[in-house]
Amino acid sequence: MTKMTDPADPIAMVAFHSALRRDLRRTRLVLGTGASRAREARLGRHLLWLIEQLRWHHEGEDIELWPFLAERDARLQQSLDEMQSEHAAIDRPLAALESAARGLVTGWGDGDAVIAALDDLETPLLEHLRHEEEQLLPEVTRLMTQQEWDDFQQRAWIRGNTLPQTARFLAWLIDRAAWTPDQVRRLGVPWPAYALLVKPLCAAARAVSASPWRRTAAAAVDPLAADAYVGAR
Repeated sequence: MTKMTDPADPIAMVAFHSALRRDLRRTRLVLGTGASRAREARLGRHLLWLIEQLRWHHEGEDIELWPFLAERDARLQQSLDEMQSEHAAIDRPLAALESAARGLVTGWGDGDAVIAALDDLETPLLEHLRHEEEQLLPEVTRLMTQQEWDDFQQRAWIRGNTLPQTARFLAWLIDRAAWTPDQVRRLGVPWPAYALLVKPLCAAARAVSASPWRRTAAAAVDPLAADAYVGAR
């Protein structure tokens, strides 16, 4: 059982990164097999939601997490500046993907435009995720307690969300994987709240998040393992 005084275990960040990688791969699989117009529209709506989540994720890091780490260890400032620069470099190709995804929803665009946008986005995005995981997450574990990490997650990513919004995010994040109460709590969600309130909503939310992939090769892409990142304990 995780204690609040333990070093921070930022499983939520790697879980988010891994789910992004998973859905980028699934998107390519769906569009590479001649998806129907209806499936393309569902995929477009999912991509728009995914882009919104990525922007929210980066905003929380820029506004809350990077300043906290810089205050704890000023030697990290150069690395943190690099992270913000990488976020800025992702903005343009992310906007292009957003435009292409809207084209799938409206019918004015096609899958080729989405693939082209993914080609431009994936190099800076995937490199940024790797950079963050290798350089910054060990510093999170070194400099923050679990309580401080949980407080950050509440301020930056959780507070203000409705139960349906939280359920949709968790259903997408966890996908078909089985997570234990402690692993769910490490995402920043108390198990009683998850079991009694969120989990019942997750089944319906999962149906929405899974709809672009249902009955395609993309559905076979493995869900995220719960122990994606354990941290230094």
